[in-house]
Amino acid sequence: MKKKLLASVVFFCTSMALAACAHKTAPVATAPIVKDDTVTVYVARHGKTLMNTYDRVQGGIDSHLTAEGRQTVKYLGEGLKDIHFDEFYTSDLGRQRETMQIIKQQIGQANAPVVEDTRLEEVFLGKFEGGYDHEMMAAGAKQLKLKGGAEQFKRMRGDGSMDLSTYLDTLAAADPSKTAENYEQLTSRVRAALDDIVKHAQAKGDKTVLIVTSGTALQAIMSKLTDDPRRNQPPVNAAVSKIVYKDGKYTVEEVATDKYIKLGTSRLGGTQQ
Repeated sequence: MKKKLLASVVFFCTSMALAACAHKTAPVATAPIVKDDTVTVYVARHGKTLMNTYDRVQGGIDSHLTAEGRQTVKYLGEGLKDIHFDEFYTSDLGRQRETMQIIKQQIGQANAPVVEDTRLEEVFLGKFEGGYDHEMMAAGAKQLKLKGGAEQFKRMRGDGSMDLSTYLDTLAAADPSKTAENYEQLTSRVRAALDDIVKHAQAKGDKTVLIVTSGTALQAIMSKLTDDPRRNQPPVNAAVSKIVYKDGKYTVEEVATDKYIKLGTSRLGGTQQ
């Protein structure tokens, strides 16, 4: 009798245990964590240089910022002061380095490291380097069968009717040394630099990047990212374009604006040159 009672108890306990397992609450599924891959990139042109002042062609060759150029860059830095930058990039050109150093000092990040990427250099203009702008424009105009350099200058800088590809390919064809970069060569290297900079920021979890480059290089970065007609007009010294990368796509939010210079000028009580 005792054996039957013990067997009944064991059977009952085993059944209850199995039933508890069968009715155990399933784990609640959690939503997957979505990683925000957004990176905001500010791309600035360097400040005004001696070569800019004398209307000399300045691509691969270099010159220092003028006093006016340094002051304008100081205004730019002041206008960018509300933004904390995680990464900084220039090429090895002195005018870009000098511009970046002034900006970093003004925004309170003077000791932040700067990565130099030669792909951010200005377009190389072959035998035109160091010559007068009007001589290069005249050579380009002749290639396009225009009236003269003034007409080419107007189309490029005045109304923006000449796109960057026409401008650069014309100069490359007119260059006697045949060493000037064409549109595809320039846009390929600066776009590769931009893509790598964004990937690096994403890998580190960084969100905001400042790049200092040169005028035509900045145009080249923008040329395939937006249809905004302002992309065809050369940016003024210290102008800034703002690009946002999100979900595998670039969006241009600002094109060669001088609003940060104006903001900094207002804050410091100065006068914009």
